[in-house]
Amino acid sequence: MKSFVWKGIPVNIPDTRTEWIFVVYVPLAFVILSLASAIFLGLKRKFKLPSPLYTSTLHKKSISKHNDDYGTSHICLCNNLA
Repeated sequence: MKSFVWKGIPVNIPDTRTEWIFVVYVPLAFVILSLASAIFLGLKRKFKLPSPLYTSTLHKKSISKHNDDYGTSHICLCNNLA
């Protein structure tokens, strides 16, 4: 590493090719891949296709809460007509 003082601030700059690879290129590649995957996943979630449960136009599955004759509540997966 090359070391020098710039306006009173100590500065270190990679000197060899190996130092540039490990100090600059590897972290930069990690940041670029992380941002690209975050953008890709965000767009994928934004334009998500319907799941197979909701492809039928006649029936849709939904989770709902029902009370029986005795006042006890139950949570079930129901078939609702569209």
